[in-house]
Amino acid sequence: MNTTSFHKVAWLFVITYIIGMFLPRLAVEGMFADGLCYASISRNMAEGRGSLWEPFFSTSFWLPYNTGSIFYENLPFTFWLQSWFFKIFGDYWWTERIYCALLLIGTSFLIVKIWQKAVLPPHKHYAWLPLFLWYGFPRVIWASPYNQLDYTEGFFSLVAVYFLIPSKNILPKGYLVVAGIITFVAFLSKGPVGIFPLSTPIIYWLVFRHQSLSKSLIATLIVVATFGLSFLLLWQHYPAKSWLTHYFSQQFVSAIAGEREMSGEGWKARLYILPQILIENAPSIGFAFLFTFLTKRFSKLKSQNNQYSSFFLLIALAASLPIMISPKQHEIYLLPAFPFYALATASFFLPVFEDWAKEVKNHKNLIYWKNGLAIILVGVFIYSGLMWGKPGREEDILADMKQLSTVIPNRSKVGVCPNMMSDFVPHCYFQRYHKWELTTDLRQSNFFVLQPDCDEEFVRNLTNAKFIKVKLPTEKYLLYKK
Repeated sequence: MNTTSFHKVAWLFVITYIIGMFLPRLAVEGMFADGLCYASISRNMAEGRGSLWEPFFSTSFWLPYNTGSIFYENLPFTFWLQSWFFKIFGDYWWTERIYCALLLIGTSFLIVKIWQKAVLPPHKHYAWLPLFLWYGFPRVIWASPYNQLDYTEGFFSLVAVYFLIPSKNILPKGYLVVAGIITFVAFLSKGPVGIFPLSTPIIYWLVFRHQSLSKSLIATLIVVATFGLSFLLLWQHYPAKSWLTHYFSQQFVSAIAGEREMSGEGWKARLYILPQILIENAPSIGFAFLFTFLTKRFSKLKSQNNQYSSFFLLIALAASLPIMISPKQHEIYLLPAFPFYALATASFFLPVFEDWAKEVKNHKNLIYWKNGLAIILVGVFIYSGLMWGKPGREEDILADMKQLSTVIPNRSKVGVCPNMMSDFVPHCYFQRYHKWELTTDLRQSNFFVLQPDCDEEFVRNLTNAKFIKVKLPTEKYLLYKK
């Protein structure tokens, strides 16, 4: 069996692994509530409730920062993009899942293309390695089917970096302009984390020195100027200017000043992201080190020219370290950086895998691996098909909503006890599935959905206002109707 056949088996292994980790979780119903919130905004936009510069989730929200009808918590391009999926496919629980699947495919494709463009020709066949390592990041696995905005931001960031990597030491000025525009789209998809591709030309010079510093500075100036001009042109559009003004005041500036959610106390909050970088990288780096140890190939690491690894690592750090400017941090913000950490790890350990491939490329067991992986892949598809539409998380809420919806019409104002107003899960599930908006005002709704731990005085006020408990086979919620 030749080297090409070895790489086919390696590709089949990586594809089977990714699909096996992703598809069964995509096929089931239920999602981390943030993803439901974003899908609700996109769906509402598709139906004409809200627009690109007036995104609308609901008249009720779980955080005190967003008190009006316009959603200012995240930049809106992803909502607009996803709204087209609702226009095309309709309002089904799986509509945002199609978006997630295409985004995973697109991100995987770009990781492969960046590897093939950046590394020397003899290494191009090993593009499966960074892809495999990328899907070893716990947060990547978790977020893939959950409709996180950072995934879209990361996708466009990858596109921008791809255009900023020279081919045969040549980088057309047109590519710089395109990269500047795509970086601006990445920024509009989630936030300022997405602007890190602007640093790519100068990082490339720092590592490779294939051209003069002056040419690299000019390239950086062109891409930054394109980004800036894109922003200035958008600023002339009053709806965009109005929304962005609110966003920077309510979200960005407040977060930097520590006036919003914080990941810790004092200066420690700004350092929260550092251990998270190490934790997320641990499985991929640990696997690579373990593989090197088991195959006894540590000597191969010493002979490697680590320029490619340094290049990708510096881009990853450019996408990660600026997060420390704000004490509001989360591992999910690192999603755009993870492909570059994976590319850096793959570049560093590439000599080990190349040397190992020479040893096993003619091994007779490769055919058994190929057949076995094909069987596993078919099994994953069958299993995922059998799991399609079954509850995957928040099973009690999904079951209760089916019961509650037999009484409460869609688009209703639904009353809840006060402690539920700060819980983002009912807000997101109720809005995504039935467009219910929440309130605690007894005068605004004829339906109240309560949890068993609801304040006793609130329940007494409810019964005094002529609300009667409705008997339904619910697990989590109690329904009162006037």
